[in-house]
Amino acid sequence: MTMAGKCRFLFGPWNIHEGADPFGPTVRSSITPAKKLKMCKKLGFDGVQSHDDDAVPDMNKLRPKDIAKAAKEVSKALSDEGLTAEFVAPRLWGDRRTIDGGYTSNDPEAREYAREHSRRAIDIAVALNTKLIVLCLAREGTLQWALRRDATWRQIDGCGCACAQYGCSRFAPAGLRVH
Repeated sequence: MTMAGKCRFLFGPWNIHEGADPFGPTVRSSITPAKKLKMCKKLGFDGVQSHDDDAVPDMNKLRPKDIAKAAKEVSKALSDEGLTAEFVAPRLWGDRRTIDGGYTSNDPEAREYAREHSRRAIDIAVALNTKLIVLCLAREGTLQWALRRDATWRQIDGCGCACAQYGCSRFAPAGLRVH
């Protein structure tokens, strides 16, 4: 059996970390993002899959223009190593505001934070020249339809609000896929 097309091997930089251990300290020193990219290429990977804060660390402390600037620097670093960005995933579950869900929270301020955070993730995706956004809805619940019908509609609203900033002309015809 032959495989149609070309295989691409991708890398998630979050896989190389300090070895956090719930029963003790970290087990190794931190590795800079630039060194991770060099390792990635040396090991034969073609591209990088990133959470938004992998591409732009501490993004919650930055202004939108600073996020865009940092993302453009990452884009250049990827290009310099001969790598591409495969996707960007907003990491909504790492903030205390989204402990009860981002898009599906009962707190309207938490939902707005999730939508705004997702918009910044899309800005990062644009700067990295990728058209794929992956939503890891880690704290959004599993039985939403049975337990909280409004939660499903809140997810749909959250995705729609986040993507609306570029409109259909930027993403839908260009192939943006939300998984």
